[in-house]
Amino acid sequence: MKIRKALRWATVGAATAATLAVPGIAAAETPSSWTENGPMPWVEVIGIYVGIPVGLFLLISVLVIAPSLVRGSGYRPGGSWYSEPLSFGPESKPVTAEAETAAAAKRRGGAGASW
Repeated sequence: MKIRKALRWATVGAATAATLAVPGIAAAETPSSWTENGPMPWVEVIGIYVGIPVGLFLLISVLVIAPSLVRGSGYRPGGSWYSEPLSFGPESKPVTAEAETAAAAKRRGGAGASW
């Protein structure tokens, strides 16, 4: 039990020391061997922050749309529909008056209900 408690305190202490050491690293001065650059021109900033995202958007759009443009339209004027009909949900059959009466009696649970 004491070993677990000591390990827990050691872990907390190491995490605290690492957290306190990081701001010291971030506050370090720029090395003197690096050259001082002036501010970036606004055209370059616009090119980086607007041009690159717009260019990527256009590239992805073209890559998505290109296959359907190459393949062409699936619609053939004057042709008939060439697919099987699709049905969504349960199959519905025409309900007759007798079937409706039997279903209503079954729901009621009356004497006419067929078990």
